Amino acid sequence: MSYFDSEDKQKELKRVLNEWVGTPFRHSCGVKRLGGDCLQSTAEIMREVGVSSIPRSFPTYEKDWHLHRGRERILESLFSLGQNEELPFDVNTLKNGDVIVFRYGRTFSHSGIYFDNQVYHVQAGTVFRATCIDDPQIKNLKKKVFRIK
Repeated sequence: MSYFDSEDKQKELKRVLNEWVGTPFRHSCGVKRLGGDCLQSTAEIMREVGVSSIPRSFPTYEKDWHLHRGRERILESLFSLGQNEELPFDVNTLKNGDVIVFRYGRTFSHSGIYFDNQVYHVQAGTVFRATCIDDPQIKNLKKKVFRIK
């Protein structure tokens, strides 16, 4: 079961994702059209579509924390929500609205939202965008899936 099982909730999520497309990367920020990083943008989108368990803020983090530390900040943040389920990554069982986290460096340090075979996300030097789940830049990365309930 997923928070996004209904057609209405999926339409709302798609509308909000499209509104975020083009938002530039800005570290530790999550403001539509002004700037966001992967964690803050994902959280703001979930809040905007009505997922009330998303915290308003996360502990501060350095731009390159994932390269120098073993602490799983993104996983800790997702676990703190309390209303999600961690699932093994299987492209055949993904549902619209699933949060996918990717391992870069030493930790799972990048997140995005799955919708119709695309991952909506932002990375340093880019804008918020949709990337095909089979894109070579993300296809071979280790991944985890969180389903919001």
